[in-house]
Amino acid sequence: MLAGGLAGMTSTMLFFPLDTLTTRLATGGAIGAATLNGVPIHGVRGIMHGLQVVAKTEGVGALYRGLGPAAIGIFPEAAITYGCYDLLKEAYVRVVMRGG
Repeated sequence: MLAGGLAGMTSTMLFFPLDTLTTRLATGGAIGAATLNGVPIHGVRGIMHGLQVVAKTEGVGALYRGLGPAAIGIFPEAAITYGCYDLLKEAYVRVVMRGG
């Protein structure tokens, strides 16, 4: 279960900047024109360009704002998910594959 929790945290840390960018673009479009510190970002030419715009206008740290609570929240979820998967897989092999 520890390995599952750590795997979930690692995945969250690696992909958090992409989640941050997609959330900003999606919510900014719903409000009107998406902006970062008053700079419109509706003309972003792709994910890499969007990451560059955020890093340039707010700093790289803005891409990771909120990572702590997300990482803490994903740990128990991933640990339970992977732990249950492993237990159920072992039970399946024991019961079905070996005949009981």
